[in-house]
Amino acid sequence: MRRSMFNTLSLVSLVILLPLRPQVIAQEKPLTFWELMTLHNARSTVISADGEWVAFTVSQLDTASMESEAHIWLGPADGSEAPRQFTNGESSESGPRFTPDSRSLTFLATRGDSKRQVWSIPLSGGEAIQLTHFEDGLPGTPVWNREMTKFAWTERQEWPDKDEREARAKKNDDVRIVEEDRVLHSDIHVHDMESGETVQVTDDDFDNGGPVWSPDGQWLAFTSNRTESPWYNSNSDIFIVASTGGEVRRLTDNDGSDSGPTFTPDGEWIVYSANTTAGRSHEDSDYFIIRSSGGTSRNLTAEFDFSVGGGVTFTPDGESFWFSAGIKTDTHLFRCDIEDGTVEQITEGAGSHSGFSFSDDRRTAVWLMTRPEWPGEVMAGRPDGRSRQLTDLNPQLKEYAIASQEVVSWKGPDQLDIEAVLTHPVGYEQGRRYPTIFVIHGGPNGRHSNTFNSRMSQMLAAKGYMVVGPNVRGSSSYGTAFGIADEGDWGGKDFQDIMAGVDRLIEMGLTDSEQLGIMGGSYGGFMTYWAITQTDRFKAAIAHAGIVDWWSFWGQTDIPTYLEYGFLGLPWETKEIWERWSGMEYVTNVTTPLLITHGEEDRRVPIAQAEQFWRGMDRQGLPVVFLRYPREGHGIGEPRHRIDLYQRQIAWFDHYLKGEGERSPDGRYFRH
Repeated sequence: MRRSMFNTLSLVSLVILLPLRPQVIAQEKPLTFWELMTLHNARSTVISADGEWVAFTVSQLDTASMESEAHIWLGPADGSEAPRQFTNGESSESGPRFTPDSRSLTFLATRGDSKRQVWSIPLSGGEAIQLTHFEDGLPGTPVWNREMTKFAWTERQEWPDKDEREARAKKNDDVRIVEEDRVLHSDIHVHDMESGETVQVTDDDFDNGGPVWSPDGQWLAFTSNRTESPWYNSNSDIFIVASTGGEVRRLTDNDGSDSGPTFTPDGEWIVYSANTTAGRSHEDSDYFIIRSSGGTSRNLTAEFDFSVGGGVTFTPDGESFWFSAGIKTDTHLFRCDIEDGTVEQITEGAGSHSGFSFSDDRRTAVWLMTRPEWPGEVMAGRPDGRSRQLTDLNPQLKEYAIASQEVVSWKGPDQLDIEAVLTHPVGYEQGRRYPTIFVIHGGPNGRHSNTFNSRMSQMLAAKGYMVVGPNVRGSSSYGTAFGIADEGDWGGKDFQDIMAGVDRLIEMGLTDSEQLGIMGGSYGGFMTYWAITQTDRFKAAIAHAGIVDWWSFWGQTDIPTYLEYGFLGLPWETKEIWERWSGMEYVTNVTTPLLITHGEEDRRVPIAQAEQFWRGMDRQGLPVVFLRYPREGHGIGEPRHRIDLYQRQIAWFDHYLKGEGERSPDGRYFRH
């Protein structure tokens, strides 16, 4: 097992030059799902090459159209003026990127009669100029070379007889052969802005993606799974090809997953992230370095016992690089020395520091910071020194009561330390017990972060609930041993971790044992189903997109190999494990009222999983309501659906935990 050895002696305190909100805002107005749904959300932070300007997207729900819109904001990086909305198209804009001379901003948008294209607008203002003219719109996300004279993207192949297939489909002569879908692959393309020409760089029988440019623009590094049956493993490797196309050269040959290549400033080396264990997709990833000409790779973060991943940003001299990583309930910026692998934590404090973008001289950075008491704000400053808050995107929150959060811990089985993010109900009074809802994350290698949670925690806390988000064994950001401690035991000791938390909060005098609820989505949905088959201590439950029968799920999902690793083999090889942890096996044990919610187009956890458990409970005459959301996938995205979901979830807990409201024929509860 790797040790956690990274430098914590030179942590840099972030000096915030603009006033932050206090930790608890005790105003009279409680938050509702409506206020939370209409928050401004910042994304895609970028800084100009000269470090003078900052751009980012801000999305918000349009209450008239009930559609989410995103526009680009612009402001000086020194904070001398507040950022302002810079684009205002009829449709959303995305992907802001400054030109190398720092005078213009490019972005993606659909405007007028054109489909999705690249546009440019001077920072001094004026009309946007359309830079690309793809007949069917740009099908991928552009990855620019340093000079922004070319960009690459990944595009899925189309059937050569596409028109014929569409004609047959109109006649209902459209039988699909499942194996035939494997014939189509994703290829990398390069577009030349000056000539307007496009070159297909890869053309083979494999999926290719994640292209990145070499500093001189001559090469592209990318990721591809070139095994015999790529749909049954995650063994991707790093390859390199000339940006004009030609011979594809393999750089890595690791049994696990290699991804996220980044060239060093001199182009001689490539840093990438990798899992060294075949089949495992979490909690032991490291950064490796290899010559761009090929050779033997070297592990740079072997002594850093936390998972890494994604692209990195090099210091100007190329001797070290910055990266972001989750550490327990927080996310921070780190710097890794390439020579000796020393990792130094740069940021500190509760919350999340992510989305870093650096000026060319690396003296200024811009990023998003989310804290427990407020949503993401844009920060700017030196990556190893003073910083300033540039935005106050949701000043209206000062008028509302924001629930306070803290990280609590208890001992699970084997005396394992388990942490949880605990959100106090608004108006919390010490010494009083509250109705408590355990919210179980997905994964199982997800985690709860100590950040502002607008989706459930703040909403439930505003209704008087204590909300607990446990990071049970198997969660990410707690080290390798913790992350793999649930292998072959999904529903075993991780469930016991939850119940140990229930006991601990009751012991602390925080939770009313007769007002316990549980909810979760995806793996959290599985755990919700599982919990109510194993105990009657929860008086109400809500399961979203959860798994109830692991064997049938293996045959339905798009991630079968992930299950094979989690259950230590194929269903017929470790049959007893697959069946042991399937909630459907114990549906006759259920007494807890259950609300089931599921998207009808969910490909990750098909709705048949929900149908099975609903049928099992309904056949026994148990209290269950099943909500099917048309057009929705693994999550619920359409605004009207989200509003409906939130209303019903709160009403469900209000009814069964507080005794409020009466049941209507459609399963919705209303207060007296």
